[in-house]
Amino acid sequence: MRAPLRLPFLLLTLPLGLAACSGDGKDPSDDGAVEPSDGGAGDGGDGGTADDGGDGAVEPAVPTSILIEAPADAEIGEWAPVTATVLDQNGAPLALEVSLSVESEAAVVDPAAGVQFGADGVYVVVGTLAAGDDHPELTASSEPITVDSNGPVIRVDAPSPASWFDPTVARGPLRLMGQVTDPIHPIGGATLNGEPIVLDADGNFDVELPSDFRLMRLDIVAEDTDGNAADRVLGFAQGPTVPLDAAINPAVALNISEGGLLVLADGATASITPAAMQRELIAANPLFTAAVPGVGLLRMDGRTVSWDNLSIGARLGEGSLGLDLTITNLTINVDQRLTTLGGEIRSSGAFSDTSTTLSLEMALSAPTPGDALVVVTDSALEFTAASYNASGFPVPSTLDVGAIVGPLILPIVTEATRSAVEGALEALVLDAPLNVMGTVIGFEGEFNEIAMHPAGLSVIFDGVVTGPAADPSVPEAPGSLRSGGAPPAAGSVLSDLDFSLGSDLVNRIVHLAYQGGAFNIALSATELGIAPALIELVFPGATTLDLNLEARLPPALRPASGSFAFDLVEMDLRATGLVSGASAPVELTHAALHLTAPVTVSTDGSGAIIADIGDPEVIIDVLDVDAAGVAAAEALEDRLSSLAAVFVGDLLPDLEVFAPEVPGFVLTTDSVAAGGEGLDWMTAACSVE
Repeated sequence: MRAPLRLPFLLLTLPLGLAACSGDGKDPSDDGAVEPSDGGAGDGGDGGTADDGGDGAVEPAVPTSILIEAPADAEIGEWAPVTATVLDQNGAPLALEVSLSVESEAAVVDPAAGVQFGADGVYVVVGTLAAGDDHPELTASSEPITVDSNGPVIRVDAPSPASWFDPTVARGPLRLMGQVTDPIHPIGGATLNGEPIVLDADGNFDVELPSDFRLMRLDIVAEDTDGNAADRVLGFAQGPTVPLDAAINPAVALNISEGGLLVLADGATASITPAAMQRELIAANPLFTAAVPGVGLLRMDGRTVSWDNLSIGARLGEGSLGLDLTITNLTINVDQRLTTLGGEIRSSGAFSDTSTTLSLEMALSAPTPGDALVVVTDSALEFTAASYNASGFPVPSTLDVGAIVGPLILPIVTEATRSAVEGALEALVLDAPLNVMGTVIGFEGEFNEIAMHPAGLSVIFDGVVTGPAADPSVPEAPGSLRSGGAPPAAGSVLSDLDFSLGSDLVNRIVHLAYQGGAFNIALSATELGIAPALIELVFPGATTLDLNLEARLPPALRPASGSFAFDLVEMDLRATGLVSGASAPVELTHAALHLTAPVTVSTDGSGAIIADIGDPEVIIDVLDVDAAGVAAAEALEDRLSSLAAVFVGDLLPDLEVFAPEVPGFVLTTDSVAAGGEGLDWMTAACSVE
């Protein structure tokens, strides 16, 4: 509040009508002063004596007026100095006692200290000099003294606190409407979230709000021309909602680069073993049956398959995945039977190749959630040095053994690879139990989109989040807010594998915890650890303190500078306690609490994604304040906000989302950051082993 300002004072002179004239008929304009021409001869004599007309006589001092000196404005509770001086007919002060009074029960007068005001208003101090032998009663009034320690009264008509507004179904934009009034001073101006708003002549405002799909906090600040300010803070939910029992799509995204893809493909080729190939070859007998001209009928049947090494390489493309399987020193042993007119001759033979390469092009998709479809669009088999040792059998030199073995190997390895990749994708099912302030929330996710990009494989999951039964004391909400931000694109892959969580998923988790009552808190002074002296400082006269906090809107995690922010925009706060003279606890205040806190998303040693909620900023808005109590409410809000920042900060947990676990992968979370459209996603960059 600014310091009192002293302005010029007004001298109110009340003419008595007594000293203005005398009974000798003297000219009223004669002030009694002796002029050089009065009574003197033209010869420059002494000008006469005192008896010549009596003009030089000294008149006695007569009280004629009172001068009241007082400040132009004052503050509630402060002593405003007021002085009253009696002046005679010549304007000289007289040492006479003047009584001071103010016609208001809100003013206390002390002859030495001045006047103390207990309420806002415009006051006039009256000075009275009792009548005497030489004068009647004299009175004078001070200039008006304005007392204004309160800021304006801010009334909000719409939207209602803790209301929900969905612009996709509402008619017209959301508007903030209300009025700013002040009984003492004119309104100097008002702002909404730091931006000026227009007030009409009566202080009314009507502002179109931005259609930001978030929980919103509106901070209205108004100031009068005396410099007194007040604020009104309210929160509401704005944006499209998704029913709490509906799946979130998308909820989780995996972007796998070439390095991670090779690990997945290596797992896919685990089913391609010499033993598995051997079973297929034996089941597919014979390898080859043909008549050898001039010799007879030759038949080869697979017996054993072996190789030294199988390696795999990935080729990334737009819409398809290329895999190259290289088999080193492939050997297929066969049984040979040559049937001639003389009978049947049996022997063994061996097909071998130093390096066999199988190239596959595959298209990946998810026709239904959780089902993967892998279609081989192209395949080829190349032998580096294919040969056949017939062990002396009469095999024609023109026989292309690779052309015989290849068509059999190709479908076996192709189908095994396709099936293994499809199985690996279908194993990508995410589930985790989550604990938010003692409330257990479950999450299950299955992929519903698979896409290949030149930068990697992208797998998008939907998710179902389940929580406990709703707490009947928690206000019912239509669903969870949806941000609408798209997940990080495959081209933004930071590591072998990026594991991204959408804010829709995180907010659904927090929302269900809210519905279960996780953010309804009752605390006593003992639990708060508040000393009685501090209670007395915040609530004068109170000896105990109990706090009840009930969230009226669910908290939300939203993108902010550098990372994320935790928003709890509308919480009901009621403080009760014992006060002097009361036999039972009474309500000390009822307020709305608004909290924001920075969130640093990181990873711990186990690879879990941790949302670390930092020191909160708490704004408390005392409700139901009349014009005379604005200043007291603002002071209480400051004290409560400082106190609440301590105990609320201790209550807020770190949100451990969950460690990414993908079947077939051993993940090490290296870093976590914001990503995706609108930075709505938490992205964990993981190394794959």
